[in-house]
Amino acid sequence: MEDLIWKFIDSDCNDAEVQKVKHLLSSDVAFKALYDECVQLNDLLTDNAVVTISPTFKSKIVSKIESQLVVERQSNKNILPFWLIVSSVVAAIIALIVASLMPDQSAPLSFELPIDQKSMSIAIWSMGSFVCLVFTDFVLKRTSFLKQRIHIFS
Repeated sequence: MEDLIWKFIDSDCNDAEVQKVKHLLSSDVAFKALYDECVQLNDLLTDNAVVTISPTFKSKIVSKIESQLVVERQSNKNILPFWLIVSSVVAAIIALIVASLMPDQSAPLSFELPIDQKSMSIAIWSMGSFVCLVFTDFVLKRTSFLKQRIHIFS
């Protein structure tokens, strides 16, 4: 019954529950006493829930957050943007695949590098590993960024 009273106080009841509470309030004395006690407790809790923050404390918190943001912005600057690194790796992979699929043609400035299956495999594994490392670095920086944000507000 107490759960029903709290739902009624919090305005979480459906129409049938509202009618039931109103009926019990008018007919049951024990229910009415429990309801009055819950209302008094709710009023006491809501009156004490208001917390005022002094302006100096608020300004200290805001300045601390701003200084953390400045430090984070300065430390998060990469030499090359993530999209540039990934697009360069993708372009290099595509160039290697295209070069391996093209028929032998003698170009005037050809270096005549032999591209066999083993060297192609090594190149692809190297580039794939590089992409994985860049992606891991990106994820770690983001999680560090989020942890710092959560730490500031906790």
